[in-house]
Formats: sequence, C-alpha cells, structure tokens
Amino acid sequence: MKIDYERTKKEQIKLFNLALGIKSENFLLKKISFKRPKTFFNLCLRNYFVGLTLFSLCVLIDFFFLEDLSEGLIGILILLLFLNTFFLIKGTITIIVSKKIPLKGQIEVNEKEIIETSNQREKKLPWIEIISIFKIEENLFIFGKKNKIICVEGTSELENKIKEYTSNKPVLNKKSYKNIFSKLFMDGVVYIIPSIIIILSAFAFAFYNSYQLEEELYKVIIKEEIDETLQTYGKYQVVEKELKNLYYDYYRLKESYEKNSAVGLFSNLTAIYLQNNREELIHLKNKLPKYVEISEKQIEKIYNLLSPQEELKRIEKYNVDEIFVDIYSSYALFNQSSYQNYWFNEMEQNQIKMSYFDELLNILTKKENCWEIQENKLYFCSEEDTTLYNHYYDLILQNETTDTKVTL
Repeated sequence: MKIDYERTKKEQIKLFNLALGIKSENFLLKKISFKRPKTFFNLCLRNYFVGLTLFSLCVLIDFFFLEDLSEGLIGILILLLFLNTFFLIKGTITIIVSKKIPLKGQIEVNEKEIIETSNQREKKLPWIEIISIFKIEENLFIFGKKNKIICVEGTSELENKIKEYTSNKPVLNKKSYKNIFSKLFMDGVVYIIPSIIIILSAFAFAFYNSYQLEEELYKVIIKEEIDETLQTYGKYQVVEKELKNLYYDYYRLKESYEKNSAVGLFSNLTAIYLQNNREELIHLKNKLPKYVEISEKQIEKIYNLLSPQEELKRIEKYNVDEIFVDIYSSYALFNQSSYQNYWFNEMEQNQIKMSYFDELLNILTKKENCWEIQENKLYFCSEEDTTLYNHYYDLILQNETTDTKVTL
C-alpha cells in the first residue's frame, strides 16, 4: 500500500522535535506505560532544570562542610550541562536541517520494508531493523537501528499492515499533552519546585545559623560569657568554634595580665590583706620588676593575638569559602576597634602606674611603719602619709573601676 503526505514547515519542525524527544526517551517510553512523550527541546529544558536542582543541592550540602560530596555533585553538574548543551546544539541543527527535507512525499509499505520517497530520494527501513513504533494522536513514529526515523499520519489500514509485518513489534499508544500550558505546569511541578524548595532551604539554613551565631557572639563579646556548646551547624559551626576559641584565649590573656598589672596588684591590698600580711609588703615591693616583665609579656601575647594574620590562620586552616572567612573576620578581634585602642596605650600606662604603686609601697614599708588597721580601715600616723597615699591611690585607679578599694 502507498500513502501520500504533504506537510507545512511548521508541521515538519514539530514532528522532528517530537521524534527526537521520543528517540531520547525510547527505552523509558517502552517500559513505563503511562509516561507521556516529550519534545526534544522539552527534554533539554528538563535537563537544565535538573542542573539547577543539582546546583542548589550543592549549595545546601556545601553549608554542611561536606566538600567532597559537593565537589562530586559539581563535577556531575558540569558534565550534565556540557552533554546537554552538546546535544541541544546537535538537535537544533538537525531540526533546522529538517526544514530542507521535502515536505511532499509518499510512504510505501510492503512485506520487506517501509519506503519513503520524496523528490526522487528514497529512505528504506526494513521491518527487521525496526526497534520501536509509537502512536501519538494521529501520527506514527517508526524508529530503526541506524537512526532512521519515519513520521507518517496513521490510518487503521496502515496500522494493520504494520502489525501484520511486525508481529513482535507492537504499536505503543502514547498520549501527548493537549497544550503548552500543561507542559509548563508539569515541568514546574516536577523540576522547578524542587529547585525552589532546596534554594529556600539553603537560605533558611543560612538565616538560622546567622541568627544563632549572632546570639552566641553577643554573649561572648558583650557579656564576656563563653559557652562551649556549639549552637550552629556545618561551616557556621567552624566559625562559631574558632571565634569562641579566639575570645577564650583573649580573655585568658587579659585576665592573666590584669592579675599582674599595677591595678591588679593594688586591688589585692585590701584592709584584711594589709592586716594579715604586713611583713610581706617588702617582698611584694622587691618583686615589682618581675611583675612588670610578666605583664609586658602578656600584652605582647595579646598584640600577637590581635594580629589579623594570626587570627585568620584559625579559620583559613579549614579551607572554607570566602563568605565564611568574611563572617569570621567581621566578629574577629582585629575588627573591633575598642580592643585595639585599649591595648595601644595599656603598656605605657601600666609602666607609669607601676611606678606609682612602687611609691605607694614605699609609704607602707618605710621604717617607721606608722599605720594600722581599725574596723577594716587603714589609718596613718601623719597627715602627710595619708595625703600622699591617697594621691597615689587616685593615680593608680585613674579611669579604672574596682570592687576592692582600701578604705583610708
């Protein structure tokens, strides 16, 4: 039997677009009875959406510090996008070339083969080489082993002949989408929405951890309270951990410095201490140079701790993304001007206050030793000693606050 056909360019392109899509999903269409065929460009669009979903998943996984997994997914993503782009270009060229194929022709069906004749060109497809036949609405798509594709408008007589000559190759009926809006809707549900959900999950994860980090560092910086329990997750946990370690080291050095500074030593001279350690004051005076050395070493360690290079080493050893380095840096000590300004003058001020403390000890340790403690108060025998002691007291505690003041 013979069938004449005539197509417009629009119909030709539509048929080839659908035929290439069926060819790409041939195996799945045969295995899944309810699966609808997609056009070639629809499949390419789907693959790009899969790439978008994979990229979103990489971002989410990367937050959890699973770099090996995220890098593996990125590798798959790059390969997928490369292959998809390659096949998109190849398929586009095929569809463009299809415009040049004669739009009028004849299909002949006999016992051996299907013959498509158009403008003295013949395309023969033996029945033995046919791998699958799909019926979509009024069209039959016949696929051969060597990439031969024949698209023909189906009739009951033609279908009967095909079934007769290809008893082992059933004609698979497939429904097509009725309109473009249903196609877009399905693509949105299946491919776009998961991408949006993953992206929103990544933003929600980042927002939650940023909030938790802000709360924890408020306690650390403002209240100077360090809780070793980590409240964040993933790479945010690394930032929180190293910032807490940084401030812990800083507060430890600061505490050690304050104990050995002029103000710290002087704050120990309470009325009770003076009453019980009267003979120890001369030893304290003799050890002042050592305390000066210790306090200066502690400040030098703090200077080193405040160095941007030293602080950044803590986070850079994890090889985290630049965004997490920036978050760490925004809370780091070297970005807090109050710390820098404070320690800039502290060493010089401590040396001066140590000299005042030495003079104050001179008053307490002079040979006359004319002072005593009564009712938790310090009394001097002379007005001159009282005035001089109060003078050094004010100089040492200038711009300082302390809860252990000596009552004069």
